Amino acid sequence: MPAPATFAGYAVRGTDGARLRENDRATSYKEEVPTERAIERWARQRGFALDWKPSELPPTTATTTATAKPKDVRPSRPPRERHPEVNTPLPRNGVGYGTYQREARQFARQQVIDAIEKVGRLWAARHPDGPKFFVGDISQSGGGEFGHLSHREGVDVDIRYVHDDRPDGRGTITDRTYNRARTQELIDIILTESGLRVRYIFSDDTHLRGTRIARDKKGKLIRHHDHFHVRFVVP
Repeated sequence: MPAPATFAGYAVRGTDGARLRENDRATSYKEEVPTERAIERWARQRGFALDWKPSELPPTTATTTATAKPKDVRPSRPPRERHPEVNTPLPRNGVGYGTYQREARQFARQQVIDAIEKVGRLWAARHPDGPKFFVGDISQSGGGEFGHLSHREGVDVDIRYVHDDRPDGRGTITDRTYNRARTQELIDIILTESGLRVRYIFSDDTHLRGTRIARDKKGKLIRHHDHFHVRFVVP
């Protein structure tokens, strides 16, 4: 006869000689402190038989194990990855651009801040009467995860599409106010005159040159209908 295994402090054995899996309790048992009837039902449904009744078990296994409440053990979160070079905040409402996120969400590497400000100056020179373009999430100070799949290293920048008659640039690519021609002009400046190479630009507007659709590892679409996402390459 195979050696008995234990379940909630009770020794059980399989009628076919199989050993009880250690994780059976976690996967198929709901009560934290099981009753004798519940244990018998559990064993019978799985082809196991109790080797001893609870009253015959040593108190150290029957009483202590059966009545002890499992501790709520939660895995500790890994430490947040740090990028000390992500330490420069984007100046609020600069030349040619505005912001629509808190300063705490707009830290970047110095080269990326310089690139945004340069694009802003070029945009303002072409459109002195506006509209401005608006910058959203970049990174938090020191980088790391903060609610995005990216935006962790101070090189990813969210920018709203250009809209007519929208002082804050708020809107989506399906709104009548969406100005595709001016958005394309802004993207062209970013791609060719920002001073940094661009790895990619994500956008849901497939008519914008130099952009592409974003998908996760499972192929699911990551929406960019109210802003486009620029990833710069910092040397």
